[in-house]
Amino acid sequence: MKYSNILKKLQGMFFGREPVKDFYEIDKIEEKIGMSLPADYKYFLQWFSNGGETNTPLDYLRFLPIEEVLETQEDYQFEKWAPKLLIWGMEGDDAFCFDLESNKDVANYRIVRVSLSSRDMDEATTVADNFRSFLEN
Repeated sequence: MKYSNILKKLQGMFFGREPVKDFYEIDKIEEKIGMSLPADYKYFLQWFSNGGETNTPLDYLRFLPIEEVLETQEDYQFEKWAPKLLIWGMEGDDAFCFDLESNKDVANYRIVRVSLSSRDMDEATTVADNFRSFLEN
């Protein structure tokens, strides 16, 4: 399925969504992590930059607004216990993150689910090969 069709399908499942208004926030994140964000995530942000919530088919997942990504990263002190993860979504006590060590040469990072309560990287699980495949499932 074309990626744009996947996003169109998701539009009806999201509450509170807007396209990105300013690419400054994307640039700020890329500068902070020293790498590019995945192209499919940037494209997603053109539709849903202020985040949003969905309850089907992705359970109750909150996609972080782009301007909250770095703030949430700092609030949960990722640099101390998971410095190679970048959070972009939350479901209860779990975070959905880009694994910045995977496929970094092409900025097509694996999606990892990790507990924010235990903050134990041994409990982290890979849930998708990349952002697009995460949305497709």
